[in-house]
Amino acid sequence: MPTPAQGTTFSGLPSGLTNVKIKRVGLDPTAKGNRIDASTLDLAVGSNRVYVDGLPDSGSGAVGNVTTTITCSFFTDDPPTAGDFATINGVYCKCTDVEQDYTVGDLVKGTATYVSVPD
Repeated sequence: MPTPAQGTTFSGLPSGLTNVKIKRVGLDPTAKGNRIDASTLDLAVGSNRVYVDGLPDSGSGAVGNVTTTITCSFFTDDPPTAGDFATINGVYCKCTDVEQDYTVGDLVKGTATYVSVPD
C-alpha cells in the first residue's frame, strides 16, 4: 500500500514545506573514474598501459561513504541562508543553495538544497 506524504515532518527544514526530496549516493565499486595510469617509461612500444585503482572518494559531503542531498520547496518569505548548517532528521547538513520566487498573483515560494557534511 502506498505511503501518503501528508503529515510527514522534517526537523531542521523551513516551515511551510510543500515538497522534500532526499537523495543518497554511495560509492560505485564499478566506477573506472578512480583508475590511475601506473605505466612507466620502460613500457615497450605497443604494449598495454598498466592501471591501478585509486583511493575511493564518495565526495566531500560523504558520511559513512554516503552523500545525502536534501532539496525542499516551501511557502515563506523567511528562507534559510546559504552557508548555514542544520541537522535534518539526524543528518548534519550545509545549506548550499536557496532560491525565492515572487510571482504576480501567487504566494512567495522558495527552494533550498542541503548537502550532508561530516561533523
